[in-house]
Amino acid sequence: FVDLFTLLASRDKNMTATEVLELAEEKLALLGPALGRLQVELYDPLLSRVFWILYRAGYLAPVPEELRDQGIEVDYISKLAMAMRAFETKAAQGALMFTGSVVQATQDPSAWDVYDMDKITRGVAERYGTPQEWLRPESEVRKIRESRQAAQEKAQQEQGMRDLAAAVPVEKKVEEGSILDQIIQGAQASAEVQ
Repeated sequence: FVDLFTLLASRDKNMTATEVLELAEEKLALLGPALGRLQVELYDPLLSRVFWILYRAGYLAPVPEELRDQGIEVDYISKLAMAMRAFETKAAQGALMFTGSVVQATQDPSAWDVYDMDKITRGVAERYGTPQEWLRPESEVRKIRESRQAAQEKAQQEQGMRDLAAAVPVEKKVEEGSILDQIIQGAQASAEVQ
């Protein structure tokens, strides 16, 4: 590891920002396997062991019933760990940019169907270290989308009614009992209910 940091320190001091970023990415790519192995083979088992020792000794509160038998997953939040996770966001960004160019070239938006945009958005936010309290819960997002969908449907229905009303000549009276009269009566009844 010392060689990597020495190499970084001995570089030309007049580098551009792009060169610095590329050099940092190169070093992270070299550090990645070692860091990943340390986390999996040393830190994860060590932290799991410490947790269970503290739990059995009574230093930690009892585990809620719904979390029993779930295991422990450690989320590393050091600068180096976050920098490693930033590679994943770069990969997602590259894939989305490529998909955008495919959609633009083919004029077929179905290529976007491959991605779960909610998971990508949450994942990128987490990898950049966005506090969880800044992200809305999935249930709240669902409610917002449902209300937006209802508002859009209502606006479309109202526009349809305006278009229908504009198609009827003003000087001519709608015959009672006609299909047009039934449509108008139905629209008025639904407007009164809302």
